[in-house]
Amino acid sequence: MGGLAADGEEKAMETNRKSWSALRSGRCFLAIVFCLASFAHSQQLPSTKDAAKTVLERHCLGCHGASEMSGLDMRLRETLL
Repeated sequence: MGGLAADGEEKAMETNRKSWSALRSGRCFLAIVFCLASFAHSQQLPSTKDAAKTVLERHCLGCHGASEMSGLDMRLRETLL
């Protein structure tokens, strides 16, 4: 009789170990997903306003800025209209 009780107890302990292992791997998976989501969120694209400003600064303001080579000043809204 003592052998049957020990076998049942061993099976219960093995099941308990497997449950804890599954729980730990689930927590690890959630931690990885959370870290990846945080990283993706921090890598957002610049706003449209900032992107447009960058394009104008790189390609237009050299001639249509302070030097006013062409007579069109693009630095102010009033001078564009």
